[in-house]
Amino acid sequence: MTKITFIDRPCGTGKTTELIDELKQWNPDTHMPVLVVTPRLSEVQRIVSGAPEAMLTVPEGANKTVDIEGLLKAGANIVCTHALYIRLEHLAMAGLLDRYRLVIDECPTPLEIGPAISKRNFQEQVLDTGFASVDTLTQKVTPNPLWFQHMTNTGLMGTLGRLLQEASRGRLFVAEDGRPIVLAIPTTLLTAPSSLTILTYLTEGSMIAAYLDRIGAPYDVQKWKGEGDWICAQRDLISVETMDLPMVKGKPMKLTHSGQTNRLPPNVAKTLGSKLRKMYFDGPLRDTPKENIMITCAANLYFDGGADKRRKASAMMKSTGLYGRWSEVDGQWKVKGGLQWVANQTRGINDYIKCSHAFYLYDQHPNPVLCGYLKKDPDKWGEQYALTEFVQWLYRSRVRIGEPVTVYVPSERMRRILTDWLNSAKPRRLPIAA
Repeated sequence: MTKITFIDRPCGTGKTTELIDELKQWNPDTHMPVLVVTPRLSEVQRIVSGAPEAMLTVPEGANKTVDIEGLLKAGANIVCTHALYIRLEHLAMAGLLDRYRLVIDECPTPLEIGPAISKRNFQEQVLDTGFASVDTLTQKVTPNPLWFQHMTNTGLMGTLGRLLQEASRGRLFVAEDGRPIVLAIPTTLLTAPSSLTILTYLTEGSMIAAYLDRIGAPYDVQKWKGEGDWICAQRDLISVETMDLPMVKGKPMKLTHSGQTNRLPPNVAKTLGSKLRKMYFDGPLRDTPKENIMITCAANLYFDGGADKRRKASAMMKSTGLYGRWSEVDGQWKVKGGLQWVANQTRGINDYIKCSHAFYLYDQHPNPVLCGYLKKDPDKWGEQYALTEFVQWLYRSRVRIGEPVTVYVPSERMRRILTDWLNSAKPRRLPIAA
């Protein structure tokens, strides 16, 4: 059985640095080969250059999955991104990870909602037709040859085609209510290696720990002894402020994802943009460079059409004077003359280390369908999840390096969760000399 360990240590306290120092001591005669998985290519290069003694290799070429297969067969030490690792289930099934020590830097999200299909249509079009079966214990969807034959005969993709792709990769499960869930990390990728170490903070609120609980995979959590003193220090660094929100039917607009998108009247979005503009040009942020301000909210609220394919200003941002000019550089979106929009699940990067102020326009909740599958209470565990996601996001700013930051949190619930965490620790008392 794979030994799974979480190294639970606050953001910015040297988890990756300690990993690099450990890799410098790698000895081919006494250590098993290692596979390190990290969020971004910039971190891949940092680890490779930081530990030349480990002779780490980065998969290359047009087909990196083919290249990494050869590296695994050769027993090479490897560093790759989360995006590449989640595509390696077939190599794990072939036993190529069995002798490896796997280290994942920062928790990737293991679960996401699958292609849009109703419970009824999934039952009628996939299960009742005999295209697939569902394991009653794990709720994993296994495709039958009839499904492949149907897709070949019709030549159609659409929702059924995308579902088949995920099922054939071992990534499709169903939730308690019968809706399909896509597994971003196939189970085998977590249980095949000889050992798995995950570097993160606030494990108890992470989706990946909840998923390990769900599949019955035991793990250890190694907490940092200095966490209490560290949290006390953060109280002096983090200023928590609020801001006015537009009113919807006599109440402040909701900052849940649905409250910001499909349920938000267009005039309310423009009013929110006006409030942001006033805070910058006529308020407390007027002397702060725009590029030094982080902001998060639903992508469709900030960008016209979302954040993936194009970045044009939304109705909220058009008239604020805060949007700036966006361009894609080496596969990453960059902004000049505008606020730094940072997705609310961002972690493990240092791109926003100069930011001194932040707007957290979210009331963070886990998806109730995922909670049902994970068998987690959406209220109690949901607050742990919200804290984990918020802290990971905020520590992309300069507070990560011990400099003060002011964060505007208009959600009363999120302010309470944050302030409760900041007040949760007391400094250790040193023994009094006799």
